Amino acid sequence: MEDRFNKEKSLELKGVAIIFMFWLHLYGHDNLIQNGNYYTELWGGGTQFLLTLSSICVPIFIFIAGYGFAIKQGSEKSLLKTIGGLYKKIWLVALFFFPLALFLGKLDFKITELGLNLSGFYFSYCGEWWFVSLYVLLEVYARVLEKTKVLNNLKLVALISGLLMIAGYGMKVLIPTAEKINTLEWIPYTFLIKQPIFISGYICKKLDVFNRPAVAKFGILGFIAWAFMFSNIPQSFFLPIVVPCFIAAFCCVPITGIMKKGLLLLGKNSTYMWLTHSWLIYKFLQPVIFSMHDVVANLIVLVITDLPVAFCFKSFEGKVSKLLSDKCSCVTQ
Repeated sequence: MEDRFNKEKSLELKGVAIIFMFWLHLYGHDNLIQNGNYYTELWGGGTQFLLTLSSICVPIFIFIAGYGFAIKQGSEKSLLKTIGGLYKKIWLVALFFFPLALFLGKLDFKITELGLNLSGFYFSYCGEWWFVSLYVLLEVYARVLEKTKVLNNLKLVALISGLLMIAGYGMKVLIPTAEKINTLEWIPYTFLIKQPIFISGYICKKLDVFNRPAVAKFGILGFIAWAFMFSNIPQSFFLPIVVPCFIAAFCCVPITGIMKKGLLLLGKNSTYMWLTHSWLIYKFLQPVIFSMHDVVANLIVLVITDLPVAFCFKSFEGKVSKLLSDKCSCVTQ
């Protein structure tokens, strides 16, 4: 039977997630829209409604990371190589964007702050890079569970994950500043409350959830669970369920033609689009992006401007990797 959530479908989903992320960062941080730039909201509070729905964007990527780990489990790909692949992209973007932002007066240069931002565990230059530290911790956590054989018992994995999440919310009660980004306690707090989404992805792959006959009904539950995201209950309690339900529903939707091609294109370039789009919104091209003042038009302009940037970085990375590979081959010969 054909895998409903195969590589192609996951790329389409990443395309949807990156659109959600763009919407969230375009209209979820009004304090960062400056110099007379503005947008006209959708009728009937539609902009804010879509903002709430768009908050699922990062959880989708976290879930896919857990799902992907289940696929590659037991492979020879080392932890260092996995994490190094992300850092290579981050440092490549930093190589171009940090100097440009400094030249334009958008950043204050301090050698210690520069080093901390390059580490991925401090995000004063680009707040949207907070995911780097979480990804590193999730990969380390998964390898620890793998080495200790805990992953062989899915019930135990789920129990540990739930207890860690509860510990995270307990940490917030004891240390209120845990929710404040760029504090020492924020990184472990974020890991504790987000790791159940990663584990959810791992378990769903191991149980082959998306290929079960009842997957459509399972997906419908997602929209019901999603409704709880509008309540005062912390979202992280529901996201390990909401995200797979959303994906289950997404897998049942046939996507063809230009929409399929568009989502695949966005999905293939989603990592660099994630790393670059906020620089364009908040530091480099805000007047251009908000020039039409329409929320949909602004989104389209951002996609049109960021996609070529992401494509260039991806192409440059490929050329650098090939060059280094050729030099290494020459040395070993």
